[in-house]
Amino acid sequence: MTGDDAQECTSKKDEITEAQFYVYELGRRTLSFLKEAKNRNVIILQADKGGKTVIMDRNDYMRKAYSHLDENVKIGNLLVINDDFVSSIRPKVEERYQQVIERMNPYLIIDGIIKEPLRSESFLLPLFYGCPKVHKLNVPLRPIVASRNVIGDFLSCWLLQKLKLIANYLSKYNVHGVAQIMPDLKSFRLEDRHKLLNFDYVSMFTNVDVSATLSIIDELYGFISETTAVPVDMFLECLNFFIKDSTYFGFNGMLYYQTKGLAMGNNLA
Repeated sequence: MTGDDAQECTSKKDEITEAQFYVYELGRRTLSFLKEAKNRNVIILQADKGGKTVIMDRNDYMRKAYSHLDENVKIGNLLVINDDFVSSIRPKVEERYQQVIERMNPYLIIDGIIKEPLRSESFLLPLFYGCPKVHKLNVPLRPIVASRNVIGDFLSCWLLQKLKLIANYLSKYNVHGVAQIMPDLKSFRLEDRHKLLNFDYVSMFTNVDVSATLSIIDELYGFISETTAVPVDMFLECLNFFIKDSTYFGFNGMLYYQTKGLAMGNNLA
């Protein structure tokens, strides 16, 4: 809605409902707020939880984003890449993807998943952004690497579909809701020597042990091999492309490479 639309609706207040006028008035005030010179240095983001919209000072947002990136560079989760993306990084990733799909195509055709072989794709650099955690002190950012619709999107979705076969087997260890644990709680007796602890993750995605995860997939590959002709070594090679070979991302003109764990936003994370 434009400012003229809001003004027109204001002049026609008697012709619309109070609810409609309220919505239009909010739109008018929002436009006025964004046009004020003192409010131009703001950024509008989605909160990490609750579907809230956050209006944040752009300088504060950049400071928090760089603080996260610099800290992860310091502890070795990320590397700053000084190579040129177009002339150096992109050709390397595209060549590696071509090698993967040339080996993968015959199996996907046998499975009847595709009729025409997968073809070369351009590597579009994923970008980093953060969602403010408004429910936490000092409003830190949840880091996300926007990795949807990048190179190999079809193949990554296929891998994810197959990984769910293993995940479904392992889900027997999950707690799916309060009703599931109510019988256990009713019979549980809290003794004086007992202690109640709450465990939470710190940077969960960067702490994923990728090597251990690949070993688990290798061990439980029987759940997948029943549904595809793709051998386990080829499956793991495809996974490695998405979790090791192509984990570059950009932020504000800088190029990074993730060396540990997985990026939140990675389709396979």
